[in-house]
Amino acid sequence: MASQEVTGPSVLTILAGQTSTSGQYTASKAPATWSVAVQNDGALDPGEYTVTVSALGLVTVTLLPGATIPPTGVTMSLVVSASSGNGNGNNDSLIVSVQIDADAVPCFVAGTLIDTETGSRPVEELQVGDRVLTHDGNSKKIRWVGSRRLDSQSLRNFPNLRPVLIKRDALGQGRPKRDLYVSPQHRIFICGWRAELLFGEYGVLVPAVHLVNDQTIIRSPSNKPVTYYHFATEQHQIVFANSLPAETLYPGDMALSAVTHSDALELLTIFPELLDPSGKAAPSLYARCLRGHEGQIIGAIN
Repeated sequence: MASQEVTGPSVLTILAGQTSTSGQYTASKAPATWSVAVQNDGALDPGEYTVTVSALGLVTVTLLPGATIPPTGVTMSLVVSASSGNGNGNNDSLIVSVQIDADAVPCFVAGTLIDTETGSRPVEELQVGDRVLTHDGNSKKIRWVGSRRLDSQSLRNFPNLRPVLIKRDALGQGRPKRDLYVSPQHRIFICGWRAELLFGEYGVLVPAVHLVNDQTIIRSPSNKPVTYYHFATEQHQIVFANSLPAETLYPGDMALSAVTHSDALELLTIFPELLDPSGKAAPSLYARCLRGHEGQIIGAIN
């Protein structure tokens, strides 16, 4: 008698803006009992996703609200198994790769005011060579600027790309001084007693999506077209956006595939250390970046 054999897609994909993917698997011997195990979850926390398999072999991977997808994306490995009884020839497994794309490059929404040496200026007016004020009391020259426009259809298709709204004073008096819209993965710098009490750090970076509390920090419900702007300085820095400390673009962990081909080539020219395969020359983060559950904890403290 022929041995049990599991067949189905060996690669599943969750594209930017999507939250789940499914694949149908079949067993050569039926009926079969199905199971699925996570062999490697990449950079995800166990609480950021679910993996299920139905009685008929349908495997579904779902990202939970607030899941952090690094700019380089994530690759998970699953083991999908079917059993039709005890003994040799009745069991088989298939290794399945789940490729998860990053949501977007962290960036500001048009209209955001950035503190510069010449005063507060809309982010869309900044140019290479302008100097922005940084959290450490210095000013840094902008090395690169970029933008990306998402139309209404894109936001309807990929609601995860809608901006996060941080309302005025949401993180303290004057932080921000006016409503601030940023992309979901844009990291906000939280410093002071919250960071010291919970993590023993003067300050920590938290993706905006993990600060969402459905009151003072919310996901934008609108499909109105949005233009995202991002800029990079020589090193990863903290600047002031509507008076709220937030990061500049960190090229060391960004997915070059998330920008246009010409932008990617330009970034590699400006930051040649990104080409070092060892990663040793990559720039360092300004501060520790919190994982999803950590960010939610600090965001829940008023």
